Amino acid sequence: MFFYFDFFQSAFVICTSVLAVICFSNLLSPVFTHFLKLFVSDAEIIEKKRNLHLFGLHSFSDILSYIVSLFVVSLWIITGHWIFMDLIGIGFCIVFISIIRLPSLKVSLLLLFGLVIYDVVWVYFSKFIFNSNVMVKVATKEADNPFKFFAKRLNIDFKEAPKLSLPGKLIIPSYHEEGNFSILGLGDIVIPGLLLCFVLRFDAYKRNQMAFNYNVEKSSNTKEEKFQTGFNLSYNKKDLARFSRFYKFTRVQIRRWSYFRCSLIGYLFGLLTATMSSEIFHQAQPALLFLVPSILFPLLMMAYLNGDLNLMWNKPNFGLKSSASFNV
Repeated sequence: MFFYFDFFQSAFVICTSVLAVICFSNLLSPVFTHFLKLFVSDAEIIEKKRNLHLFGLHSFSDILSYIVSLFVVSLWIITGHWIFMDLIGIGFCIVFISIIRLPSLKVSLLLLFGLVIYDVVWVYFSKFIFNSNVMVKVATKEADNPFKFFAKRLNIDFKEAPKLSLPGKLIIPSYHEEGNFSILGLGDIVIPGLLLCFVLRFDAYKRNQMAFNYNVEKSSNTKEEKFQTGFNLSYNKKDLARFSRFYKFTRVQIRRWSYFRCSLIGYLFGLLTATMSSEIFHQAQPALLFLVPSILFPLLMMAYLNGDLNLMWNKPNFGLKSSASFNV
C-alpha cells in the first residue's frame, strides 16, 4: 500500500465499502431478527428465505440489514466523517474476532510476538530505509472519493467530494487541540482481541470442568474415588464437606479472578501506557509493543500458578470443535 496506494486508491475504497456492507449486514441481521420477533407473532414470515435471483436467498431481516449497512457506508463516502469510519472499523473488528479462533497459547504467542516485531520494525526503523514512517504514512493517507472518479468518467459536474481515510484504524479527536486526532490501528484491537477470546473460552471450559467434577464428587457415596489425575483419595464425611466448601470457594475465586478479566485489565494498562508514551515522546508508538507484554505476563503467571499453563499451551481448543469459525 505504501508504494501503490495512489494507483489503486479507488479500488481500495470500493473493496472496503463492499466488505463493510457485508460485515455490517452480518452483525445487524440477528439484531433485526430479534426485534422483529417482538412485533411479528409469526416467526415464519421473518425467517422465510426469499429468492432475490442474482443476490440469492435472504430473509426479511437480511434485506433490512443490507439496506441499513448500505446507508451507513454511503454516509461515510459522502461525508467522510470520522464517526462513520470508526463504525465501519468497529464492525470489521467484531466480525474478524467472531470468525477467527486461536487454538492454543503456543499459536497465540507465535502470532503475537511475530506481529510485535513487525510493528516495531515498521514504526521505529522504516524511516531509516524509506525516509518516512511507513506505518504512519499508510495509516494517515487519504484516498480520492469514488464519487469524484465516477463523475469524471460520466462527465458529470460534481462538486469537490471529501477525501476518504480508509477504516484501517479508529480515530479519536483531541479535545485540547482542534484538528488533531489520536489513531489506534485495528490490528491493535483485533490481535489482542483474539487472545482475549481464547482465554474467555478457556474460562468457560474450566468452569464446566469444575462443575462436572463437583457434581461427580457430590453424588458419590463411596469412601474412595479415583480422580482423573490417577491418584486415589480417601475421605470421610467431614473431608467431603470440607472438599465441597473448597470447591465452592475456588469456583467463586476463579469467577472473580478469571483469565479473561486478568487479560482485559492487562490490555487496558497496555493501552494506557502506549497513549502516555505517545504523548510524552510526541511520536507514533507501536501499540502492540505495550499491549502484548501487559496481557501475556499476568496471564502466563496466573496460568502457571493455577497449573493450567500446560493445558493452555498444548491442547488445541481444549477438545472442543466448532464449524462456525476458522482456526489459525
